[in-house]
Amino acid sequence: MARGLLPYALSRRVIYSDRVPTQEELARLMDVADLRGKAIISCLALRGFRVGALVRLKYRHVEEDLEGGILPIHVHLEAEMTRGKYASMIHFWDRRRPI
Repeated sequence: MARGLLPYALSRRVIYSDRVPTQEELARLMDVADLRGKAIISCLALRGFRVGALVRLKYRHVEEDLEGGILPIHVHLEAEMTRGKYASMIHFWDRRRPI
């Protein structure tokens, strides 16, 4: 069918059904998650990590603070992990507070 011959207009806008979880939903997820799951939920929902940055995290990103016993822990992300938009991002989490 040639362009412009439809009897209706097609939307160019993509509509996603995703939404931000509520605080209650996050609390329920944290209640049932194991430690690894809690860390993932915490990084994505509460700390603002993007999925792409989270899957590329390595021990070296927290090594200095973990081995030095420094609290809160700084997670240093390089610019290439954040699509080059930031020189570095520093996220904090504190082991003294429940995840």
